[in-house]
Amino acid sequence: MIPRISTVESLKVNSMLIGAMLQVGDCLLLQPSSNVLAVSRQLPIFWAKEGELSAYPLFTRPLPKPIITEFVQMNIENQVPLIKVRNIHVNGLSTSGTIQIGSNVRTEATTRVKHFRQFLFPPKIPPQSS
Repeated sequence: MIPRISTVESLKVNSMLIGAMLQVGDCLLLQPSSNVLAVSRQLPIFWAKEGELSAYPLFTRPLPKPIITEFVQMNIENQVPLIKVRNIHVNGLSTSGTIQIGSNVRTEATTRVKHFRQFLFPPKIPPQSS
């Protein structure tokens, strides 16, 4: 198989968050990962030891891996050795999200999020109009 070359005339990314990845060029393995502990509170009170990820099993639990039971045989024939793109525009790329221009063998992306919402009073919900 003859490798192909990717060309992009213009790339615009408005926003990238923690753990997001922009890869220009070939690579063997992309492995973006993010662990997020998010707390939304009505009153901004924070304790000193708050935020230890090890206190939550979600962040230490082994990730399940898919079990591949089928054999897939592929024949790839790249008749044109060039992938040409004029413009790429990305509004946002979030945790463990990836943009890649080029070849890649394997991608393993992980995001673990524990989100707490702590309110003294229920949030006000606007009335539904008919």
